[in-house]
Amino acid sequence: MNEQTTDDSTMSHKYVIRSATQEDCEAIHRLITELARFEKGEDQVANTVQGLKEDGFGDSAFFKCLVAETIPENTQNDLPNSKGKHGDKEVIGYALYFFGYSTWNGKLVYLEDLYVTPDHRDAGLGTAMMKRVARIGADTGCNRMQWAVLGWNTDARRLYKRLGAQDLTDSEEWHVVTLRKDKFDTFVTDDETSSNNTNSILIV
Repeated sequence: MNEQTTDDSTMSHKYVIRSATQEDCEAIHRLITELARFEKGEDQVANTVQGLKEDGFGDSAFFKCLVAETIPENTQNDLPNSKGKHGDKEVIGYALYFFGYSTWNGKLVYLEDLYVTPDHRDAGLGTAMMKRVARIGADTGCNRMQWAVLGWNTDARRLYKRLGAQDLTDSEEWHVVTLRKDKFDTFVTDDETSSNNTNSILIV
């Protein structure tokens, strides 16, 4: 991925947006926890740094991720390498995404998380990362980008509306439905949740 930089005239920072590596997982996990705290769901974070490493990297990765990173102002044309292992840098934002499929529209890119720490939110990093994910999706042949937002997060909802996004709950009454782990495990293993005709169904 081509790295993108952005300047913030109100702060003594420059930024780089790049693909995440395994070495970033500790920082990404810290930011995931910060986002969950903001969304009043910190107690629901069960994922670990090791889980991110196993699930996001390798031949069978479940997700992809961008990180936003600070670059010291006295750094001249000295962007981090793929591991971001030099200079006084800090990962201060991330965008985690994966690819899906719509039977109506074909390929899509799903933006699971978008987060920038409060001290760096006036630099345009959130929009820059969204645009980068959208470009990756478009280059991969996706027809749309999709994500979820909490109803009470009015600032984010206003931003997405300005970007041209459509709230499918408002316009088409779609609702996000989930089976959390305990219910998921029960559904998988409990015969009582199965059809009465399971004896006549062969699953191969």
